[in-house]
Amino acid sequence: QGACNVARCVGEAMVINIVLDIIGFLVTPPGLYIVLAVFALVLLQLLYYRYKEQIDEVIFQFLDVLYAVAVAVKSCLQGILGVVQRAVYPVKESILGCVDAFDQYQNPYKLKVPYTNVPGFRVGFPATTHIPTFSY
Repeated sequence: QGACNVARCVGEAMVINIVLDIIGFLVTPPGLYIVLAVFALVLLQLLYYRYKEQIDEVIFQFLDVLYAVAVAVKSCLQGILGVVQRAVYPVKESILGCVDAFDQYQNPYKLKVPYTNVPGFRVGFPATTHIPTFSY
């Protein structure tokens, strides 16, 4: 019976320690900031519900201005991206051309040369052999 009381006391002490740790977390800086943020959000929600009609007009106007600013920033960034792409492309192609030329110089077996003595197909030139046609 004494062992049960000791185990129960130890279990209760652990629960009390856990509760105190949670309370300590909520009143020290990392947890305190979370608690204050939640409190501020609840306060803002109460103020919003109290003055909903007056605040809605201001919120919609603010969102309209925010949208115009976002569209302007997006357009500027797209323009900057287009300029950067058009400016960097020739430089990239020049670098890759130099790398390819150096690679072909170092490894001549990688050169692309056409095969010789292979019959080719050309459009628009007369055929050298006679192709029979169908007639009734």
